[in-house]
Amino acid sequence: METDETYFLNSKKYIEEKIYNARIEIANINDSFLSAFVEHGNEIIQKASEKLSDATFTKNPTTRKIYHRTSLLYLDLLSQQIETLRLAEATRNDSRWKILEYFTSETAKQLGLNPMPIPIFGSTYYATGSFVYSSYRLDVTKHLYQVSVDINDSALFWPLLAHELVHCKLGQIDITNLEKKIKECRLIDETHQRRVKESLCDCIAARIFGPSFLLAFITMSWAFGPSAEEYPNQDFRIKLILETLRKSGWSVPREFTNIININEKLSEKEEIHPLFDNIIEMAIKSTTKNIDNSFLKFDLFSSASRTSLDVIFNAGWLEFIKDPEKIRDISEKIREYLERRAGSS
Repeated sequence: METDETYFLNSKKYIEEKIYNARIEIANINDSFLSAFVEHGNEIIQKASEKLSDATFTKNPTTRKIYHRTSLLYLDLLSQQIETLRLAEATRNDSRWKILEYFTSETAKQLGLNPMPIPIFGSTYYATGSFVYSSYRLDVTKHLYQVSVDINDSALFWPLLAHELVHCKLGQIDITNLEKKIKECRLIDETHQRRVKESLCDCIAARIFGPSFLLAFITMSWAFGPSAEEYPNQDFRIKLILETLRKSGWSVPREFTNIININEKLSEKEEIHPLFDNIIEMAIKSTTKNIDNSFLKFDLFSSASRTSLDVIFNAGWLEFIKDPEKIRDISEKIREYLERRAGSS
């Protein structure tokens, strides 16, 4: 018992020190743009402190350990968020940061996502934030979102960020009917549930950005081969996105469909294939989008008219498919559009 009490006191001091250091980290954030992070950080510190306090008022060693582990889990996840924040702060020195902020903000508005996600130029596309805590069944009310694009990608590929932004939104979407169907199909494995979520993110992103999301996805993923276990197979994803576009009313020009090759047998082998129609139905039901097919006649290089982001990116991809050698000119033109829009917003 004496040894247990010593371990408990040492662990308590260790966690108290982590809480103290976390408070300093959060207190040193003075940028109004990061106010959501400060609110989130303070809430996590409070939650960790409460669990530590709960441990003090119980004499049961097992319960004490549970409270300490929970406190540490809150703090460890916060440390990961702080690490990403440091990258976000460095990102703001990038000459493209202003247009990435604008792009992220406008896309988040279309999804009804609040607070505004913090954009990052990172090593790949990903999302993190308060929704990570819920995966560990930890309670959080002050939401925070951070999303990353690949720093080496041109803006032409930024529609891929919409998929990551949907990950941030998923916790606010009522997917009760889809969850019932998942149980009916006995797809209760955690891997299946992750695949369904990835597929739903694909479909909603396609709803927002039209064919440009599909082409960016195909171009980026072609060289990587089979998907990781948590993702559906590529043929299933492409077929699902394409069908979502058609059912949503997007025009998919022949220039696009000519380069799309789907292995139907592989697509149908995907374990979540029975949910194909249900995922599309949920994506359409959960998003409101004014479909604009004017990109088919939009001249990216001569038109100076103010238009929507999806028209700009879909027109850009149409130009790219016609002549891939123009990728730098296309990317520069898209950047000019975004700079103009960001400057007038």
